[in-house]
Amino acid sequence: MADPQFPNKIRRNQEEDIVPCLRCNHCLGSNKVAFFEAKCMVNPHMAHEHRTRHVPPAVCSRKVLVVGGGVAGMEAAITAADRGHKVVLVEKAEELGGVIRFADYDSIKVQLKKYRKYLVRQVMKRNIDVRLSTEATEGLIEALQPDAILVATGAKPIIPHIPGIDGENVMYATDAYYHSEKLGKKIVIIGGGLVGCEVGAHLANTGHEVEVVEMGSELAPEDNPFHHCGMMAYWSERPIHGTVNTTVTRIASDGVYGEDKDGKEVFFEADTVLYCVGMKEDTSVTEEMQKYCYDVVAIGDCFKSGRIVDAVGMGYHSAVDLA
Repeated sequence: MADPQFPNKIRRNQEEDIVPCLRCNHCLGSNKVAFFEAKCMVNPHMAHEHRTRHVPPAVCSRKVLVVGGGVAGMEAAITAADRGHKVVLVEKAEELGGVIRFADYDSIKVQLKKYRKYLVRQVMKRNIDVRLSTEATEGLIEALQPDAILVATGAKPIIPHIPGIDGENVMYATDAYYHSEKLGKKIVIIGGGLVGCEVGAHLANTGHEVEVVEMGSELAPEDNPFHHCGMMAYWSERPIHGTVNTTVTRIASDGVYGEDKDGKEVFFEADTVLYCVGMKEDTSVTEEMQKYCYDVVAIGDCFKSGRIVDAVGMGYHSAVDLA
């Protein structure tokens, strides 16, 4: 499903062009999606082959600026270049990958790391002007004079209004990958969505004692049942535990205080506290770009915070929709 051309690429000795499957089971559907409506996380054509199988060539070649080198940005740049557009891809970080760069440091996300490297390879194989450590400024727009701008600058983590959230022992969940030296032995994760659960699994796998605290009635409700069962089995073999129906009330230097569904105060000891209670779209770059170019489209998390499947789909279709 990830790459229907798998056999042909093997036959042509194009193994590096094979789209790696993430083994996420998203294609099997979720609790809220019927199987016939399911999609592949990395293949925007799945279930839409009748209208997306072939990338239509551009009627006329346009200069396209893609702002942001994450999943949506790279997918858009690749597709636009394949259609014959002149593409400039700018990324303010020193390397491509966006939010999924964390996979390079995750002890579990092997397939996601392969996928990031695949996307980077595909970008570099094409005639795409890649500019790293570069921000989209008024001066850059004036110099490039793009016909269209695709903005893929991502989202920002929501910071919960909890006393103590600005403490020295607190950080956003995925920042733990880049600052592992700041992590203590015992870790509490505020937010039991899929991100919190998977970060917790990685930390437990690397020797930490982890407690995931969720205010809802279940952990990772957005996850599909197949992946969820596998994740819970993984948890059962490691020092990680989840607590639901519990609202965090304050963060202290030695742990986290909360209130369970019966109104009883509970305490979770912690050396380090991580939070991941959702993401909010960052529209600032899109609004700035609209001052300098008529055709500006926001894609990926800066349009609506979502998952890789959403970023891939928006990246692909935004490039196909370019006139």
